[in-house]
Amino acid sequence: MAKPNRAIEGFTLVEMLVALAVLALVIGVSVPALRGNRSSGSTEAVAREIQMLLWRARVNAIAQGGNSTVLIDIPHGEVRYAVVDRTISIPDTMTATLLTGRELVAADGEAALVFFPDGASSGAELRITDERGKRSSVLVPWLTGIPTLLREQ
Repeated sequence: MAKPNRAIEGFTLVEMLVALAVLALVIGVSVPALRGNRSSGSTEAVAREIQMLLWRARVNAIAQGGNSTVLIDIPHGEVRYAVVDRTISIPDTMTATLLTGRELVAADGEAALVFFPDGASSGAELRITDERGKRSSVLVPWLTGIPTLLREQ
């Protein structure tokens, strides 16, 4: 009785899954990088970067069980989160407007956006406008503390 021939050429299921996982990883890393380069310099790109920083501060407040503060310096065009040593500079071609509680703004124009351990925040809206009048905003409601990107014309 002849034994079956095991020399059939092809790929195993495991090899195919590994190849697909590597392909998904490459696409997952490259697409956002390409998309980010294309829109750099737009109000939406700056607002999205600020939104991600605010998300990080909110997550840290919840995870650490304590307040997490982001400083927004409108006169110098900067948003700083000291915990991760990250500063986002708003380009000179854009203007920033902050809507928040008066008690959260220091005499020098620097404001504090505070995230609390329950996920809530002190609340704010940061508007970024370019010289053409295109505006994008990041809204942080006090009740939920969830930073939301608003695209406007």
